[in-house]
Amino acid sequence: MRSPQPKIGYEPRDMTPRQIGWSAAALFGGIGISAGLVALLFGLLGHHPREISPLMTVPQAPPWPRLEVDARADRTNVESAAERRLQGYAWVDRAAGTVRIPIDRAMQILVTQGWPDPPKGQAAP
Repeated sequence: MRSPQPKIGYEPRDMTPRQIGWSAAALFGGIGISAGLVALLFGLLGHHPREISPLMTVPQAPPWPRLEVDARADRTNVESAAERRLQGYAWVDRAAGTVRIPIDRAMQILVTQGWPDPPKGQAAP
């Protein structure tokens, strides 16, 4: 017995155009109903005036210990201290002769003199 030859054409399990139309209508109808329900909920919940809580009208300080009282001033202080360190001269280790110089001056020195060679017997960093 020979096996039956498959029919040439469309797949019989495909959806018909009518089924595709109904599926698309159901999809867009569901989207429309969902949007309508969301709009209804916004309308119902959006028109009630909210009562203002006393906690919202009176400024409250956090409990002790208040580790950061004024964040903006703290940030300004930290940034100005860092700027002074980057732009100022100071001794790092007076006994060893190590100093801190402004970063702009350090870059100028590196451009003119180049990177210093490591002492003999030490590996380059």
